[in-house]
Amino acid sequence: MGDVIQSRLNDSLARLDAAMGSSPLPGTGRSSRASAIRPFTFKADANQMDVSSMLDGTAMEFGDSRFGVSMMDSPSMVFEEVTAPVRYSILGDNTLDNTSAALLAQDDPGLRATQVLFSEFVNIMVSHPSEVQVWEELEAYEKACSQQVDMLSKLLRMAPRHHANFTRTEQVHQQLLNERNTWRLLGSLYVERMADECKDDDMDKDLSKLNTDQTIIDTFFDTNRTIKEAQTVIDWLEKNAADSFDKFYDHVEYHGDNHIAYENTLKTLKSKQAGGLPLMGARALVTSLDPDSSMRQGRPLHDLDQEKELLILRNVFAHVRSGQIELAQDLLVRSGQQWRAATLEGWRLHHDNNPSDPSQRNAIKGNPYRDVWKAVAWGIASDERVPEYERAIYGALCGHLGSVLNVCKAWEDVLWSYTKCFINGVEEHLEKTSPKYCSLSHLHIKPEDVQIRVNFIFFRLDAYVLNVDIRVVPYQIIQK
Repeated sequence: MGDVIQSRLNDSLARLDAAMGSSPLPGTGRSSRASAIRPFTFKADANQMDVSSMLDGTAMEFGDSRFGVSMMDSPSMVFEEVTAPVRYSILGDNTLDNTSAALLAQDDPGLRATQVLFSEFVNIMVSHPSEVQVWEELEAYEKACSQQVDMLSKLLRMAPRHHANFTRTEQVHQQLLNERNTWRLLGSLYVERMADECKDDDMDKDLSKLNTDQTIIDTFFDTNRTIKEAQTVIDWLEKNAADSFDKFYDHVEYHGDNHIAYENTLKTLKSKQAGGLPLMGARALVTSLDPDSSMRQGRPLHDLDQEKELLILRNVFAHVRSGQIELAQDLLVRSGQQWRAATLEGWRLHHDNNPSDPSQRNAIKGNPYRDVWKAVAWGIASDERVPEYERAIYGALCGHLGSVLNVCKAWEDVLWSYTKCFINGVEEHLEKTSPKYCSLSHLHIKPEDVQIRVNFIFFRLDAYVLNVDIRVVPYQIIQK
């Protein structure tokens, strides 16, 4: 049995060498498994390139040391040379401080992490030889990358700022993040495509027999593979955004969490009513605090309230971008904007699952007047007087492409915007096939917003001028 395993291992390594364009030096053998907690080690030759050098196109020579402690079997050992003593433990030690991070800076942590990931991938490939294990293999690749991303994220947070040795680590961290997201996308699409075959011909069934928004949409999704895969891409983009939320957005709680909206404007108005004198040169503020007062009166809020309002709207949009509508509503409630939290309920599909028997009653979900809500949301997204992030929030929920693109800064954000509008194009089909949706014609949705087809999404994405460096990232080419 041992000979069979060793033969399979050698065969896999030979295929890996051939794929990399290199082969072992004459007389160089492959070592067997070192121990139960070290599933694979090998001796690299001087002509072999390591993974991190391949990422930036430069070749680096390995020494004669062995490497490859499995992070899956021993998560506390993040990187280690097998012939050397254990140096550092990151994930298993929650007491990492700036001192230990500075010690790690003596070597390049990004390089070491990449070396371990290389051996992890070899172990995963060898341990999943069957075609029926493809899903488990993809999941294992994503898990290995995620562990390395988490380790490097923690290390970069604790490391001294602008340390020279961590410049490469930051680059490797971003590349591993893209690697993880790519494996995650492959896994999601694989599961979707291996599900039961969906016949597009069934999508033209008589939808008029379905009595709620939810059942109509569910039926359409179940019978249209293109729509299902588009939704899979949206779910993937939103999950990636949720994982990176804390990195890019400040928490509103740090700027006050007292459940009072427009607190500084309120204090100013109360002071004025009490006979207080306004500050010299102060602008005339709104005289009421209803949600439409600023636009109706043409007057601003207090400067501090405007700053916090922008911060709140940015965070709410980030939650919507991450698929976290409930968290966005919770944030608005904590900020004293219960009215705005209520407006985010209107996009939900209506569903009344109650049978004809009145003795059996179930909760009614969603908005029965969703078409009216979408018309109002479309008007907000189209109004240039409204703050751009507020326009983007409602635009993302009603399918107004232009308002969402105004705040998109990254390739993933633009892809999310176009795909969301593609999903909203479902209603174009429904209004033609179901009398229930005949009232949707007043939305005046432009054909270029709703008639987006999957084959043209990436064409439009490339045509949308962002940044040359963004549009040629290798991982994004793979994802496309």
